Amino acid sequence: MLEAVGAVLPYAVGAAVSPLLFTIEVIILAGGVQPKLRAWIYVAGAACVAVVVIALVALVFQGASPSDSGPSPFARGVEVTAGLALAALAVRAFLPRHPGESSHPGRLHELMLKGRGRTFFVIGMIMMATNASSIVIMIPGIHAVEAARPGLVPALVALSVLLVFVMIPALVPVGIVTVMGARSDALLARLNHFVGKHSRTITGLICGAIAAYLIVSALR
Repeated sequence: MLEAVGAVLPYAVGAAVSPLLFTIEVIILAGGVQPKLRAWIYVAGAACVAVVVIALVALVFQGASPSDSGPSPFARGVEVTAGLALAALAVRAFLPRHPGESSHPGRLHELMLKGRGRTFFVIGMIMMATNASSIVIMIPGIHAVEAARPGLVPALVALSVLLVFVMIPALVPVGIVTVMGARSDALLARLNHFVGKHSRTITGLICGAIAAYLIVSALR
């Protein structure tokens, strides 16, 4: 079990970095109508997509058993492809933003202001489905679990660890509000300011570091 968890942990930490997933949750919590309920509904929507992605990718990799003599061509292909995709995302994160570009599309913000409960479930699904950096990082992480050849229970534990880490950006804000209540306002404001100010740098550094790790690992 520890081997499978250890194999997925570096990827889980990288996949936990999603400034947009975090920021949208903070915006929902700042709303005036049942903010905590809507925030938890948002978490549920994002979690559903994350579970589906993990399950589908795990099923795809299940039939591609690693070679006893070393990494298979398939494994190297997964690492190189994911590494190049993350490198592209890292470069994109450091490119100057166009003057008209916004982190929060107007239509999405309008939905959050006027939407009902189920709308926030859909928003959570959309945010996770378009969370490119986390999804790309998850793929080699899931493959690392399969390559460790764990039993069913260790594999499920490792994949559950990955799921929890992926959900951290959405869980942290609503968790703070649920535990601290009104006292959380100042803390959330500071966190949101920090994430908003440094989101592109954080994303770029994480994607770049994992891209380098994957490409070097594939070429060894």
